[in-house]
Amino acid sequence: MALEHKIAIAQINPTVGDLVGNGVKIIQAIHEAKAQGAEIVVLPEQAVTGYPAHDLLLHNDFIQDTVHVNEQIALNTPDIYAIVGSIEPTKMRNGKNIKNVALVMHNGKIVDRRAKILLPTYDVFHELRYFVPGEAATPVDIEGVKYGIQICEDMWDDEYERKITKELVDKGAEAIINISASPYYIHKKQVRYSLMERHARQQHVPFVYCNMVGGQDELIFDGGSMVVDEEGRLIAQLPSFEESVQLIKPAYQSLDLPVAEEEVFQALTLGLRDYYGKSGLRKAVLGLSGGIDSALTCVIAAEALGKENVKGLALPSEYSSEGSITDAQKLAENLGIDFEIVPIKGMYDAAIDTLQDSFENKPFDVTEENLQARLRMMVLMAYSNKHGYTLLATGDKSEAMLGYTTIYGDMSGSIAVIQDLTKTEAYAVANWYNGVRGEVIPEATLTKPPSPELKPGQVAPFNYERISPMAEHLVNHVPLASIRERGFGNDEITETYRKFRAAEFKRWQNPITLKCKQTSFGKGRIYPIVNGYVPSALFVEEKVTV
Repeated sequence: MALEHKIAIAQINPTVGDLVGNGVKIIQAIHEAKAQGAEIVVLPEQAVTGYPAHDLLLHNDFIQDTVHVNEQIALNTPDIYAIVGSIEPTKMRNGKNIKNVALVMHNGKIVDRRAKILLPTYDVFHELRYFVPGEAATPVDIEGVKYGIQICEDMWDDEYERKITKELVDKGAEAIINISASPYYIHKKQVRYSLMERHARQQHVPFVYCNMVGGQDELIFDGGSMVVDEEGRLIAQLPSFEESVQLIKPAYQSLDLPVAEEEVFQALTLGLRDYYGKSGLRKAVLGLSGGIDSALTCVIAAEALGKENVKGLALPSEYSSEGSITDAQKLAENLGIDFEIVPIKGMYDAAIDTLQDSFENKPFDVTEENLQARLRMMVLMAYSNKHGYTLLATGDKSEAMLGYTTIYGDMSGSIAVIQDLTKTEAYAVANWYNGVRGEVIPEATLTKPPSPELKPGQVAPFNYERISPMAEHLVNHVPLASIRERGFGNDEITETYRKFRAAEFKRWQNPITLKCKQTSFGKGRIYPIVNGYVPSALFVEEKVTV
C-alpha cells in the first residue's frame, strides 16, 4: 500500500517559548514543502511552543498567545495540508485545561485536530502534570484518504493497555503519521526504527515519522525522521542533528547509523550550540588541565561555538606537572582558541596564610586539595564576569557517580557538556575525534593516568575501566544481585554504592548536563538526599532481629 499523497517531512528546530519565531519557522517550512511539490507537510510535536515548555504551560497568557499563533500559521496553508504540533485549551479536568495536539491546517483554517492519548510521566517527561489526555483514536480524512495521526508516545505503547496504532487501523487508517519530540540517547534512532517496523508489519500500513531536532536545556532532539512501507521496509530518512524539509521520494535503503562516538559528538555539539544560541550567549571559558575531560569539552565547544568564541585558562598550582601545562597549551594551539596561563600559587599561599591559625597542627588533607579547586573556579568565574564569557563545567559521569569532584570547584559552570559520559567513554570519543581530525588532542592527554594534581604524585584512585560500568549499573537501577552476577565482588559493590549514595547532595547542585544516555543525572532522576535505605543485597548474611 503506497502513500496516496505527496508528503513532506519538516523536522525543524524550535525554541521553547518563542511563539512568533517558531511560527515564522513553521510557515517557512510549509512554503518550502509546497515548493517541493508536497500536498501534505508534517511538522513535529509542539512545534509552535517548543518542547518541553514545562510550567510555561500553566500560564493562561501563554496558552492564549499560542492559540493566536496557531491561527496565524493556518492562514499560510493555501492548497496544502499542514499537520502541526501545538497545544490547545480544553475543558478543565483535574486542574488541567490544555491538550497536546496535532492540528490539521488547510486553506487558512484549522480543519481538524487530534489530541495525544498516551501521556508519558517517567524520566524527563511530566505530561500528566499539564495535559488532558485525548480519548478517541480516529483517523483524519484528507481528500478521501484516512490518516491515523498520533503524537510521539502514542506509538510507544508496549507499557500501555491501549494500542493506539492498532485502534487507528481498526477504524480505517490507511497510513500512520506520528509527530514527535523524542529526546536522543545513544542508538535511539535504531530503537525508533525497530518500533515503526513492527507496527507497520503488524498493521500492514505505511508509517511516517517526524521528529524534532535541536537542543533544549539538557535535552537533545536528534531529528532522524523516517518513513517505512507497509512491510516495515525503510523507504525514506532525514538526516540526524540538523533541520531538514524533505519531500518523501520512496526508495529502499539502509538505516544511516554512525558509530556511537560520532553520534555522541554530534549530539553534544548540537546541544551545546543550541544552549548558547537560544539563550543569547556567544562565548565560553573553561579551565584546561591537560586532562581528558577538559580536552574533550574544549573540542566540542570549539566545534559548537567556533574557535574564536572559546577561551581556555590553564590554572597551575605547585602540584601541576609541566606536562599538563604544555598539553593544555598544545590543545589550544591545535584548535586555534585563545589561551592563557594563570597560576594560582600566590592565591593558594595567601589563603593558607590566612587560615594557618585555624589549620594549626592539622595535616595536609582534602581541605587543601579542595581549596585549590575552588580557587581555580574563583578565577574562572571572575574571568567570566569581567569578559562576558559563560563558564563550561568539564567533569564526566564517572566522577559525578562517585563524588570524585569538588562542589563549588570543578563542578561549577553553566552547563556540563560531557557529564553523561563515563571516563572510559570520554577517552573513546576523544580517540575517535583524533582519528577523524588528526592529533588535535595531544597524545599525552590520551595516554597518561588521569590525575587532579592536587598533591604530590597524585593519580585517580580508581580503575575507571572497571568501576565506571559498575557505577553505571547503579544509575540504571540494576539490582545489586545482578551486578554481583556480572563479576563484581561484594566488597567493591558495597564501596562503590557507598560513594554513589554519599554524592547525591553534590549531584543535586550540578549544572544541567547534556543528556545522551537513557538514564542520566537531571530532571529524569529524582532521589532523596536524606536517605536511610541500605539494600539488603549488600548484607546477604545478616538477618533482621527484634
